[in-house]
Amino acid sequence: MNDKPLPLISVIIAAYNAATYIATSIQSVLRQSHTRLEVIVIDDGSKDATAEIVRTFAQQDERVVLLTGHANEGVSAARNRGLTYARGDWVAILDADDLFHENRLELLLTFAATHVLDVAADNLEMRNFGTGAPRGKAFPDAWMDPTTDITIVDFLERDLPGMFVRELGFIKPIIRAEFLRAHGISYDPSIWAGEDFLLYLDCLKAGARFRLMTDALYIYHLREGSASSGRNASLELQRGNALLLERLAPSDPAIRDLLLLRRMLIYYELFNWRLKSRDMVKAAAAASQLPVWFLCSKLSTALLRRLGVVAGNPSLRALQRLRQRRASSAMNVPT
Repeated sequence: MNDKPLPLISVIIAAYNAATYIATSIQSVLRQSHTRLEVIVIDDGSKDATAEIVRTFAQQDERVVLLTGHANEGVSAARNRGLTYARGDWVAILDADDLFHENRLELLLTFAATHVLDVAADNLEMRNFGTGAPRGKAFPDAWMDPTTDITIVDFLERDLPGMFVRELGFIKPIIRAEFLRAHGISYDPSIWAGEDFLLYLDCLKAGARFRLMTDALYIYHLREGSASSGRNASLELQRGNALLLERLAPSDPAIRDLLLLRRMLIYYELFNWRLKSRDMVKAAAAASQLPVWFLCSKLSTALLRRLGVVAGNPSLRALQRLRQRRASSAMNVPT
């Protein structure tokens, strides 16, 4: 009989054609100062040696588990397989081309236990994928307040495309596994970009206590061609945003307004992509979804900046107007 305790945390890695970097990713988990863990790697139909590399790790360390046998279904479906297998009290997601600092899981677990959280996350340390050169933190220090729970409005305000270095939906928290099971929360397999963002909002909608700690202990690699960048990703983000408008907008005017602003910002990103690719017909189609005042403000601001003139951010002004409207509505609520 095996008397070894079950892992406290399950690290889930969805991998597709990741042979050039999967070993480094797994090693960063196995070197954690917290050792009561398992690493679940889901090979999502890779055509390279990904599965063979992971299998070698599994033969050498029983904490490594390889799940195979499926065609390429996408990151959401792969992660859901990992969630179903996971035995830990907590689950953590690691992208196959990213890394953990050695004390990351220990510090996050302590933070979550201290504040009795369902979701706990740190900042991201961004690095160039090819050179390893540092590119700063993903999120402003002002966002990372360990004493305050994140709300849905907070989260939406910090995930507005084109306004920040990185949107908060890129964050990689640890999540209490029982909370996910109790509320039937998993990744939407029909979504392949912005899937994390949707899952975190589902957690918040279900009442999760979610806080951020100040340390940047997740190493996030910036590289061309990743699933989270490009025109097609913007189209997918728009589809995910439409789902949120159906699910969340009816419940709260502030949430509805932020989702509508997010919709507008995604359309502007699409407009920019179409212009860069000289697809004027589709650029015009994207522009037609934007308010004239917003499009004119964005274009005039871009022109002024090219001329070396300091200009404000129309997207930020739109957000500030929403905040003012929300504050005004709160003041007018009868007591």
